[in-house]
Amino acid sequence: MRFARGCRLPSIVSLTPGGTAKAKLPGSDVARFLTRINERIKAASRQGFPLLRHTGKYPNINELKLTNSSISLVSMPQAARSRMGRRPHPQDFDAREHLLDVAVALFAERGIANTTVAQIAAASGVTSAMVHYWFQTREKLLDALFEERLVAAFGAIWDPVDPEHDEPLALTQGIVKRMFDVTETMPWLPSLWLREIVNEGGLLRERAFARIPVQKLAAFGQNIARGCASGQLNAQLEPLLLFNSVLALVMLPQATARIWQRLNPRTSFDRATLERHVVALLAQGMSATTAVETNAKAATGATSTARRAKGKPS
Repeated sequence: MRFARGCRLPSIVSLTPGGTAKAKLPGSDVARFLTRINERIKAASRQGFPLLRHTGKYPNINELKLTNSSISLVSMPQAARSRMGRRPHPQDFDAREHLLDVAVALFAERGIANTTVAQIAAASGVTSAMVHYWFQTREKLLDALFEERLVAAFGAIWDPVDPEHDEPLALTQGIVKRMFDVTETMPWLPSLWLREIVNEGGLLRERAFARIPVQKLAAFGQNIARGCASGQLNAQLEPLLLFNSVLALVMLPQATARIWQRLNPRTSFDRATLERHVVALLAQGMSATTAVETNAKAATGATSTARRAKGKPS
């Protein structure tokens, strides 16, 4: 049975429905443990979070007693409950998920280095001990955040990609759509991406490098290169840079939206506007037909300029 901050109660005797689990403690530690544990249990009960873990089937600890040099935890079995047709009970609340949600929002807003465990706890409505209980260390919190949030985002964008069979333009537009799908469900992602992955010294950069789908990224570049070679796409495109452009077009406006809205409050950064804008830029810029027309106009303009310079009518 384990307490917050990693304190352990050794020598558990038994734990049965309606029964008592006892742990022997050194006499000098009993009063100190009792005071601390009472405070923790009362605080956790008010917040709807479990403070204690044990290997039994009865996690509802509702009484704490001191008998000589033993601490007794009286447990009550949980009855099966239906979740339908009622508001969630505090015991249904997933404390760990909530802490991750709060932490990632604060990291996106303030930066990881500027966010303390105490601030995460305060914003979550729990104690710092509860944060340490679930994640032990700051690094483990970052590991959990990356693996359970960002890796899921990478997968949602790249898993459906089929660069061997998809048409280049449809392939690119599919990636754009899925990026907007992800940022719609994870609105903190663009800011976190800019702060902690793009910036030098970002605390998620190395984790991101280790999980970038390099093979699919390379296959995407090869797909674009084939499109350029076959005349489907603008031959002036640089295949290996196209995904960088897509990423910047989708993420950067969202990451910097507050800045631009301060300069021009009428600027819209809703998904429909941004997605339409990005797709239009890519469709026109990637199109081979548009490129030919643009080159032809440029050539005509250059010829006219040269004729005027010689004093000849165009």
